[in-house]
Amino acid sequence: DKHFEDVFGDLPGVFERKYGVTGFWKNITDVGVKFWDEMPPTNGFSIIKNTAESYQKAGKLQIQILTSTSADQIKQNFPNDYQKRIGSVEVGKKNWFKRHSLDFKKINFSSSGTDKANWAEKNTILIDDLQRNVDAFISNSI
Repeated sequence: DKHFEDVFGDLPGVFERKYGVTGFWKNITDVGVKFWDEMPPTNGFSIIKNTAESYQKAGKLQIQILTSTSADQIKQNFPNDYQKRIGSVEVGKKNWFKRHSLDFKKINFSSSGTDKANWAEKNTILIDDLQRNVDAFISNSI
């Protein structure tokens, strides 16, 4: 939220109420790769990262990245050039993972936050900034 506010002058919810979903995604995807690539890590990132890496190195976890491109909303709002816009989200997020040394073997892209639930299996966890995504994931992993 802070990065969005720094780039666009409003918090995401305020911006979306002012300009609608289309305006929201137009601004993000017009900035493109740079928007995602320059996003600072969230509070607690280094603790989560270091813990996950230590468990992976010890062979206790197999970690994959699962992140949303918001493709569903982008396709709906930009039917003529959605592939380019979604591509910039993917490239920006991959750059971000690389820049922050997240060297896990696989990056999965979901089309929405709640779509992450489709990756839920027994003995899997999701670390996410939105509770509704975690709830959907838990519901599918039971």
